[in-house]
Amino acid sequence: RRRVADADELRAQLDAVSRMHHNTTTQQRKLLLFLDKKLPQLPTSSGADPGAQPQRLTMRSISERMELLLKAAGADKPAGGGADSGGEESRVPVQELDLLGLRDGSASEAGGAPSSVRASADSLRAMLEASKLEAATNAAELERAKTDKATAIAKLRTLVDKFKAQAQQLKEAQAALAAERAGQDEAADSTSKATALLEEAEAARRAAEADRADMQARLEAASTARSEAERRSSALKQRAEASERLADQAASARAAVAAELEQVQRRMAELEADSKRGVEGSARAAESALAASRAEAELDDLKAQFDEMRQELTEQIQAQRSSAEAALEASQADA
Repeated sequence: RRRVADADELRAQLDAVSRMHHNTTTQQRKLLLFLDKKLPQLPTSSGADPGAQPQRLTMRSISERMELLLKAAGADKPAGGGADSGGEESRVPVQELDLLGLRDGSASEAGGAPSSVRASADSLRAMLEASKLEAATNAAELERAKTDKATAIAKLRTLVDKFKAQAQQLKEAQAALAAERAGQDEAADSTSKATALLEEAEAARRAAEADRADMQARLEAASTARSEAERRSSALKQRAEASERLADQAASARAAVAAELEQVQRRMAELEADSKRGVEGSARAAESALAASRAEAELDDLKAQFDEMRQELTEQIQAQRSSAEAALEASQADA
């Protein structure tokens, strides 16, 4: 806003200088037009031909012509004297006096200048001096106006250069700001990507922990199954050992029954031999037969019990072995 106000002030100064120059030019033009009407074809000091084509008047030519006019009218001489010394060359033609409006009815063509001519010459001289003074003043003001205008233009150019420099700085600042915003956006994108990667890593870590916990649980279950399988295996071994002991006991019992049966058969043979020998041995034979039948019945009962126990032990051993193998395979698969 301060620079805009300075620019407005400089513009106002330029406008004032332009108006002053215009006024000065207008005043000079008016004076030249006035003198151009009053002095159309007066001779100049350069000796120009009065009958030649009139040229455009300037301040210098007007001054020269007015000086010649005053000398020719005799206004620069004392009143009543020096009429003869001027001669014919210092006289102004009557037509030119008529053109200037300086001719008086009492003027004489042979004598000096009348009082009205002298008064008109004095007024013209005063007008010329005033015009010269005004022209000098206007010239000084014009020079000062030109100087002020040049100064104002220099200030305005300086201000424009400052504006351009500041505009360039503003563009650079905007470019830097845009780059910084782009960097911030890129950093924000990188941050969001890093956050997403961290979230994915956290999710992966949680999944890994869950898998690890599941694997640990499976390992514990496999260990438990293995322990159970080992316990079942040891129980099966114990049952196998018990079954083997029972088998040994059954074999011993069968051997004992076979020995007893052999003894019974031997007794039966003896009884048969005794029955042949006589009646006295009939009772003993009957007792022996009864004992033999009892022994056979007990032997059959022991055989049946042994077969049943062996069948039961075999089934139990096979079932426990199958379950132990299945548990061992399951524990191996889990491991």
